[in-house]
Amino acid sequence: MSLILFFIFSALAVLTKGPLGAIVPFLAVVTFLFIKKEIRYLFCGSIFWGMSIFLLISLPWYLLMIKKYGSTFTYEFFYNDHLRRLWEAEHITNDTWYFYPFSMIGCMFPWSIFLAVALFYLVKNIKRVTPVQLFLICWIGVNFLVFQPAHSKLISYIFPVFPALALIAGDFIYNSALREDKLRQFKILSLVTWSILLLMPLGIIFALIKFSHYLTSRMPAYLMFSLVVLWLSLILNAILRHKFFRTVYLFTFLVPIFLVIVPFIKNDIEPYLSSRDACAYLMKNCPVENTILASKFYLRGVRYYTGKEVACLSPFQKNFFSPHPIQFLNTDEMVRDFLKSQPITYGVLKKNSVEDIERVAKDFGFKYTVLKVIGSEYLLKIEAKEKKK
Repeated sequence: MSLILFFIFSALAVLTKGPLGAIVPFLAVVTFLFIKKEIRYLFCGSIFWGMSIFLLISLPWYLLMIKKYGSTFTYEFFYNDHLRRLWEAEHITNDTWYFYPFSMIGCMFPWSIFLAVALFYLVKNIKRVTPVQLFLICWIGVNFLVFQPAHSKLISYIFPVFPALALIAGDFIYNSALREDKLRQFKILSLVTWSILLLMPLGIIFALIKFSHYLTSRMPAYLMFSLVVLWLSLILNAILRHKFFRTVYLFTFLVPIFLVIVPFIKNDIEPYLSSRDACAYLMKNCPVENTILASKFYLRGVRYYTGKEVACLSPFQKNFFSPHPIQFLNTDEMVRDFLKSQPITYGVLKKNSVEDIERVAKDFGFKYTVLKVIGSEYLLKIEAKEKKK
């Protein structure tokens, strides 16, 4: 039955993320069986039925898409979304050797320090690992080796490794808190983690100052700050009193504290992420008739909340990874030609983009006015300078 479930969930993964949804788990299992010298397991009778169920679930949708969209679908889905990402980075700043290793550790917050030490001991004692630990190593290793060489890197690509990392970290934490000879090590790791967590209340204060414009009320921020400080105090008390399982529980419930607060601040977060307030001001106070100039981060929100065409201002950057109808202005000359094409241009821009507009205005005879600053969004009006008579 477990083998059938493997094929069912692999088929669902293929429908969700493409062929890699089956290739990656299959390679992890094959690697494990090869190391254990049990590769013959792949030739058992259930494999036929599993493959049949896999094809029955996953294949119809692909056949329907190919029939309906033809080469457009196959090019975009198989080439652009899969093959092209191997040798060309969609997000260039992520294309580093350390992106995935650091992401794997960092995204396990607040267990990052514990995980790093757990992986160290796992590698150190590689010859004495249990079958379960060996399978987890194959699980993580295959995912890493498949995605690490690809130039296009995103954390979402390696989501499947996190359950395995959680099992490794959890096993290490449990054994450390349970064994007398490991208690000192557990205490040190807990204190280091606690020290890092002290940055959280400082981050809340920083956000309260920098993004105060978006807050309808400061009470949720004050409440979050108070809860975090209280919780950190409880954690420190548990560590110093050697209540290590209590420490684990308190660390675990630190994240849900934030989830409790989210409903109270979601209406404040949304305008910052979506540019809703900036667009509302622009449409209410300005006769917007032409294409709006926007920084890349604000493009979707500006297009949605204004209903107007948008152009992307992104000097010295590459165009969108996939073919896109939005005008992409990445040279001063392109910005100049765009501004000349309409008498007045309104913009929703980041601060560094305003500096780009200032340079273009100076070089090519435009004038701009900062209409309003809402949070980190600068609302601009740009037009050609009047000729002197």
